[in-house]
Amino acid sequence: MGGMGGMRMGGMGAMRPKRYDVIPNKTHVVVKGLHTAPQHNGKSARIVEFDAHAGRYNVQLEDGVVVALKPTNMTQCATVHVVALNTAPHLNGQQGTITHFDDNSGRYNVQVAGKLVALQPANVVLPQGTCARVVGLTSTGGSQYNGKWGQIMDVDLGASRYNMQLDAEKQLKVKFENVRV
Repeated sequence: MGGMGGMRMGGMGAMRPKRYDVIPNKTHVVVKGLHTAPQHNGKSARIVEFDAHAGRYNVQLEDGVVVALKPTNMTQCATVHVVALNTAPHLNGQQGTITHFDDNSGRYNVQVAGKLVALQPANVVLPQGTCARVVGLTSTGGSQYNGKWGQIMDVDLGASRYNMQLDAEKQLKVKFENVRV
């Protein structure tokens, strides 16, 4: 009789391993830090796809224009929770949305309780599943991970740390203040 109807051998290659270091398609971002096209800075966009060969994300701006951005030229507009804020304790536990990261001050601009507030990364809890970059590790063993991207797998509020998956084999516990989106 005639073979194995419907099965195609050509498409049976190895499955691609899961990428923990890639921000998902459709994620809302804000463009920042462009020098050659500064007119796009501050614009909202959605990720269309990650071009692994170029190391850039193709994002579609609200006006329909698609631009290729380095991961450091955008901030994810993640929904976050405010914690350990001494100067405005009434905001602790509140939910907000990141609108920008100011590289000069090292703070997130977060829309929370009807106001825009500047918060240190230590006062912002990113949600599980967020793809984020490790920064500012100073130990000999930890500094090798600076600049690496990974997925937040778990949040330990008591220790103020994220458990991040960097690749299929490497997990890392990182303080809130050592992670950026």
